[in-house]
Amino acid sequence: MLDPLSNEAKILLTLIGGRSKSRRQISKETSIPYQTVANVIARLVEYGFVELEKIEDNEKFYKITEKGVRELSKSVSKERQDIEKLLKITEVVQ
Repeated sequence: MLDPLSNEAKILLTLIGGRSKSRRQISKETSIPYQTVANVIARLVEYGFVELEKIEDNEKFYKITEKGVRELSKSVSKERQDIEKLLKITEVVQ
């Protein structure tokens, strides 16, 4: 499961809108250094969470896969459950 604050999760969230993006666009939108984005994208492709959609003007454009959407969804759901537990604990303490 992904850590929702990880570079992997940030990149997947950037791609969730459906439009493919280049590594340069992802780097700019997430403020993650370009080389880090390139390394993370390579891992995400290997895991099947992201796929190359097209190459245009020597730039590769990537999109999230259904597997990537499911993994991101699981991570966000788990995070939400943890936050709800913390809120309940806080209510009991107060």
